[in-house]
Amino acid sequence: MTLRVGILTYDFVPFIGGQGRVTHDLWRHLAARGDVEMTVISPSRNELPAHISQFAATRSIGGHPLFSLLSSASIARRVRDLRLDVLHVNGGPGGVLLLRDPSVPVVYSLYHTYEQVARLAGRRPWTPALLHAERSACNRAAIVTASTASTARSLQQHLRVTPPVVEIPCGVDFDALPRLDRERDPHLVLFVGRLEPRKNPQLLIRAFAKTVAARPDARLVIAGRGPLEARLRALAAELRISDRVAFAGFVSHGALVELYNRAAVVAVPSLFEGFGLSAAEAGSTGACVLATETEGLRDVVVHRETGLLAAPDPEAMADALIELLGDQRLRVALGSAAAERVRCVYRWDTVADQYATAYRRALGTHREAGHAEAA
Repeated sequence: MTLRVGILTYDFVPFIGGQGRVTHDLWRHLAARGDVEMTVISPSRNELPAHISQFAATRSIGGHPLFSLLSSASIARRVRDLRLDVLHVNGGPGGVLLLRDPSVPVVYSLYHTYEQVARLAGRRPWTPALLHAERSACNRAAIVTASTASTARSLQQHLRVTPPVVEIPCGVDFDALPRLDRERDPHLVLFVGRLEPRKNPQLLIRAFAKTVAARPDARLVIAGRGPLEARLRALAAELRISDRVAFAGFVSHGALVELYNRAAVVAVPSLFEGFGLSAAEAGSTGACVLATETEGLRDVVVHRETGLLAAPDPEAMADALIELLGDQRLRVALGSAAAERVRCVYRWDTVADQYATAYRRALGTHREAGHAEAA
């Protein structure tokens, strides 16, 4: 039986962040299977087959909260028109809060939760309302998926959602992130990500200032844009390391692959991650990863086996950077182990199989519940 599955997501091609890239790769791999017919519903505009653009203006006005409201109001009609068997919703911060019953079983995917944001990055006045909406949205699902064990614990222990929670990791596109035959620059530290508070790039700059005192040849490249850029440039100037820090802005995919393959260390200093995608992608190229010891990153980086984890403070991060920049043998060993683990655990064909199983399980649970009600 071919399943007709709709993916409701706020982020798709052209991507805003990691959730869009993961959704695209999942769509591509599931569509290639032959037993799942996929339709993606998003505010993105593109020419991809089996994609429906709706409420495109929310990409610039209202954002994903408005998209959630509008999509929730119309989802039952959309499901009927497409004759879907299962609806797969990308939820969580930056995702869709499903506020109404779509009349078909729902697989609700969380890459991180509002609960994690509140606990690890600080509460806001609107946090209680978001937590209530998140719990309600999850409880509409037949199955909830979590990209890491940390997010699964958030759902089960903190939010106490009632549906089964299944851990399904994000996949990594190894063909798009190859290991190149390049000599690594022993002095180059690389940061890749949006320049925003959760990514915590200011921690890395403070740690790097301490690192330069011990490793004066060290250089830091920051690849990404975001609201903190001006403050980060000012911080580098204040710490007198502007000549050692390069702000590369947005880099093309090809340039990113080159940077991953040239860097001595890829640093991921986040307050937390839903899934440490940049750490996994860097690891797939054989790069040595240094990450903060926090949720989402300790799920991906195994300390002193596939990278280093450090406490999220400048001294600990600097100590780890100094150690790695001074020990090529350790960097090579950690990078090689990371590449092997990433290519084993985060294979897209395996991840797609897990989602296909979740869809069929959700459909079976929905039918059983319907039979029970009829009886």
